[in-house]
Amino acid sequence: MARYSLMVAAILGFLITAAVENIMLPMLRQWQMRRITAQPILRRNQPKPPTMGGFAVVFGTIAAVTAAWMGLAVMEPKLMDGYQRQILVTAVLTGFAFGLLGIWDDVRGYLRKDHRPMPWLLRFAVELLLAFAFLGVLHLIGALPGGTLIPFVGYVDFGGWDIPLTALAIVALVETAQLSAGEMGVCSINGFFACLVCSAVAALQNHLQMSLYATALSGALLAFLLWGFPPAKLLLGRSGSAFIAASLAVISISMGWGGLLLLLGGVYWLEGIAYVLQGISYRLRKRPLFKMLPIQAAMTEAGWSEIRIVGTLGLAAFMFAVLALLQVLSATA
Repeated sequence: MARYSLMVAAILGFLITAAVENIMLPMLRQWQMRRITAQPILRRNQPKPPTMGGFAVVFGTIAAVTAAWMGLAVMEPKLMDGYQRQILVTAVLTGFAFGLLGIWDDVRGYLRKDHRPMPWLLRFAVELLLAFAFLGVLHLIGALPGGTLIPFVGYVDFGGWDIPLTALAIVALVETAQLSAGEMGVCSINGFFACLVCSAVAALQNHLQMSLYATALSGALLAFLLWGFPPAKLLLGRSGSAFIAASLAVISISMGWGGLLLLLGGVYWLEGIAYVLQGISYRLRKRPLFKMLPIQAAMTEAGWSEIRIVGTLGLAAFMFAVLALLQVLSATA
């Protein structure tokens, strides 16, 4: 029955997300055209695909997890014990909260004439608050480990610093994922491969509830790629990128494998490192290291085609996911 519930979660995630995107796309295009008509300065530039595609991913994932969990609770109640149910509810609500924050940021960009997102410090403070709330609940129910397996290093016990360090890691992953929110489907491809690894690890360790979450999200991301793969018709926006990164974080941490985020968020970390190096170059050399950021934009400036960019970074995401799975298999062998 558990296998069937995972299949249902993946199929529902795919179908619901695809349906919502099919409804949203013409509405967002119409909204975008009204903005261009009202603001002549926007007519000079080639309009980008509409954002907020992440709303469909958030809605599709939450709906699929809820439906699959309710069905499994009715058919096999013994598999849905209270402890794991508490972890699932905490993880899903945390991912949803990050998604809502991203949705608000996207809507704010649409409504404001200057299209500015939420101030960075305010967004960082809210994300940090959500991360601490998630970790605090896990600590209260006894599901938060004091350390984690760091890839290629081994198990590390953080002592009393486990909650603040883990909270900063969650926020850092979400922020780096949002750096590619307005670009091609690289963010969703990385999330798709990472979700497959999380689902496999959860199944191996009998974390059925986390496996439901990861499988539903992978189905939703596969549906999004129908619109987000080059030539993109719809972009994730901050809503999708924040939800994907936060979901990967809460799933991994809830299973006790928080250190895997160093690999599961591989492409996101590359984006973050690129921005850090750019800032250091400006400070020390008074000139940029990269002509343009994020990395996808720099590749485009260098003459790479969209397919080549997505294929290269998608392959990197796949390799990071394989390394993460190998780390788990070697640690549990």
